[in-house]
Amino acid sequence: TTYTALESYLASKEKLHSFEGKVRSLIGAGQRALTAREKKFISLWCDMDIPLDMLTFAYEVTVNNTQSPSMPYMNKVLSNWREAGYKTRADVEAAAEEYRSKKEANAGGSFSTDEFFEAAIERSYRAAEEGKK
Repeated sequence: TTYTALESYLASKEKLHSFEGKVRSLIGAGQRALTAREKKFISLWCDMDIPLDMLTFAYEVTVNNTQSPSMPYMNKVLSNWREAGYKTRADVEAAAEEYRSKKEANAGGSFSTDEFFEAAIERSYRAAEEGKK
């Protein structure tokens, strides 16, 4: 109803159009018509001001895990990152590295299997020796 409102409306439409072009390029949609669901995801991500590098990383994660571009999967990845408080790709990569480090530290377990086996054999020999006496 006002000139300022019109400018704001046009700016938001231009932002969405530009963002849509970037997403189209990223997912390889080319010039095909987007589905209503795809448009919904793009609009949601645009409203959330998701940086292109985060969107690109979510796409990479999606394709690595599903072998195809899946906007619902990407949306879940992006939502999880947002809930965790990750704002940049560096945040996500740092958290992933921390997770890998913890996983590797725990993968070693609380004991060495070789040490366990040797201790079990030693216990068996001791028990056998004590049984002979």
